[in-house]
Amino acid sequence: MVPAGFFAKFKMRRMARRYATQLPRLLMQDYGGGEIYTDAQITACVRRAKLPKAGLRLARAAYLPEPEFTQKYGADYALLHQLFEDSLPSLPAQEIGNAADSNNASIYPGGFS
Repeated sequence: MVPAGFFAKFKMRRMARRYATQLPRLLMQDYGGGEIYTDAQITACVRRAKLPKAGLRLARAAYLPEPEFTQKYGADYALLHQLFEDSLPSLPAQEIGNAADSNNASIYPGGFS
C-alpha cells in the first residue's frame, strides 16, 4: 500500500529519487540492458546498493511486468511505476542526443525514456 500523509509522501518521493538514480545503472551493469528484470535480480541489486528495503515494491513496480507485480504484490503498480519514472534524473542535452544517435529505444534500462 502507498503511504498517505504529507511526511509519508515526502519520504516516498525521496526514496524513489534515490532508487531511480542508482538502480538503473546497477541493473544494467550486472544484467545488461533490458526492460524487464527478475525479482531476484532486482532484490540483489537493491541489497548490493544498500538501498532501503522499504523501496523494494517501488523497484519491483519499475522492472517487473505488470501482471506479475499485481499477482505477487498488489494493485499499486501504476502509481509506483509512475513515481519511479517521474523520479528518474534528467540527462544533459548532449547525453540525450548521444542516446538518440545510437538508435536506443530508451536511455534508461526498463524502457523508461
